[in-house]
Amino acid sequence: MAEIDKLGAERAKLWAERAKLMAEIDKLGAEINKLWAEIAKLEAERAKLMAEIDKLGAEIAKLMAEIDNPAAIQALHELECPNCPWDGNTIFPEAKDE
Repeated sequence: MAEIDKLGAERAKLWAERAKLMAEIDKLGAEINKLWAEIAKLEAERAKLMAEIDKLGAEIAKLMAEIDNPAAIQALHELECPNCPWDGNTIFPEAKDE
Protein backbone atom coordinates (compact mmCIF):
# COMPACT_ATOMS: atom_id res chain seq x y z
CA MET A 1 0.00 0.00 0.00
CA ALA A 2 2.89 2.38 0.71
CA GLU A 3 4.15 1.87 -2.83
CA ILE A 4 0.68 2.76 -4.20
CA ASP A 5 0.59 5.90 -2.03
CA LYS A 6 4.07 6.82 -3.22
CA LEU A 7 3.04 6.36 -6.87
CA GLY A 8 -0.16 8.35 -6.23
CA ALA A 9 1.89 11.23 -4.79
CA GLU A 10 4.27 11.07 -7.76
CA ARG A 11 1.27 11.10 -10.11
CA ALA A 12 -0.20 14.14 -8.34
CA LYS A 13 3.17 15.90 -8.53
CA LEU A 14 3.40 15.17 -12.28
CA TRP A 15 -0.15 16.42 -12.84
CA ALA A 16 0.68 19.64 -10.97
CA GLU A 17 3.80 20.07 -13.10
CA ARG A 18 1.70 19.41 -16.21
CA ALA A 19 -0.79 22.09 -15.11
CA LYS A 20 2.06 24.59 -14.64
CA LEU A 21 3.45 23.76 -18.07
CA MET A 22 0.01 24.07 -19.69
CA ALA A 23 -0.42 27.51 -18.06
CA GLU A 24 2.98 28.53 -19.43
CA ILE A 25 1.99 27.24 -22.88
CA ASP A 26 -1.23 29.30 -22.71
CA LYS A 27 0.77 32.38 -21.66
CA LEU A 28 3.22 31.89 -24.52
CA GLY A 29 0.35 31.30 -26.93
CA ALA A 30 -1.19 34.64 -25.92
CA GLU A 31 2.17 36.34 -26.44
CA ILE A 32 2.54 34.70 -29.84
CA ASN A 33 -0.93 35.93 -30.81
CA LYS A 34 0.05 39.48 -29.77
CA LEU A 35 3.20 39.22 -31.88
CA TRP A 36 1.23 37.96 -34.89
CA ALA A 37 -1.13 40.94 -34.51
CA GLU A 38 1.88 43.27 -34.43
CA ILE A 39 3.31 41.56 -37.52
CA ALA A 40 -0.01 42.01 -39.33
CA LYS A 41 -0.03 45.69 -38.37
CA LEU A 42 3.54 46.15 -39.59
CA GLU A 43 2.78 44.28 -42.80
CA ALA A 44 -0.16 46.60 -43.48
CA GLU A 45 2.10 49.60 -42.89
CA ARG A 46 4.74 48.09 -45.20
CA ALA A 47 2.13 47.57 -47.91
CA LYS A 48 1.02 51.18 -47.52
CA LEU A 49 4.61 52.41 -47.80
CA MET A 50 5.28 50.20 -50.83
CA ALA A 51 2.20 51.66 -52.55
CA GLU A 52 3.54 55.14 -51.83
CA ILE A 53 6.96 54.14 -53.20
CA ASP A 54 5.30 52.78 -56.36
CA LYS A 55 3.35 56.02 -56.74
CA LEU A 56 6.51 58.10 -56.35
CA GLY A 57 8.34 55.81 -58.78
CA ALA A 58 5.63 56.41 -61.37
CA GLU A 59 5.92 60.17 -60.85
CA ILE A 60 9.71 59.98 -61.22
CA ALA A 61 9.36 57.93 -64.40
CA LYS A 62 6.94 60.51 -65.79
CA LEU A 63 9.33 63.34 -64.97
CA MET A 64 12.27 61.45 -66.46
CA ALA A 65 10.27 60.88 -69.65
CA GLU A 66 9.65 64.62 -69.84
CA ILE A 67 13.33 65.36 -69.27
CA ASP A 68 14.49 62.78 -71.83
CA ASN A 69 12.13 63.99 -74.56
CA PRO A 70 14.37 65.43 -77.32
CA ALA A 71 11.44 66.90 -79.25
CA ALA A 72 10.21 68.74 -76.16
CA ILE A 73 13.72 69.94 -75.40
CA GLN A 74 14.15 71.17 -78.98
CA ALA A 75 10.78 72.95 -78.90
CA LEU A 76 11.69 74.64 -75.60
CA HIS A 77 15.09 75.60 -77.00
CA GLU A 78 13.49 77.18 -80.05
CA LEU A 79 11.15 79.19 -77.80
CA GLU A 80 13.87 80.32 -75.42
CA CYS A 81 16.66 80.84 -77.97
CA PRO A 82 15.21 82.17 -81.22
CA ASN A 83 17.73 82.45 -84.05
CA CYS A 84 20.21 80.23 -82.22
CA PRO A 85 22.86 78.79 -84.56
CA TRP A 86 22.74 75.38 -82.82
CA ASP A 87 22.61 72.67 -85.46
CA GLY A 88 22.47 69.70 -83.13
CA ASN A 89 26.25 69.51 -82.80
CA THR A 90 27.61 73.02 -82.25
CA ILE A 91 26.64 76.66 -81.92
CA PHE A 92 29.55 77.54 -84.16
CA PRO A 93 28.52 76.16 -87.57
CA GLU A 94 31.24 78.14 -89.28
CA ALA A 95 33.86 76.26 -87.24
CA LYS A 96 32.87 73.05 -89.05
CA ASP A 97 33.83 74.66 -92.38
CA GLU A 98 37.37 75.44 -91.27
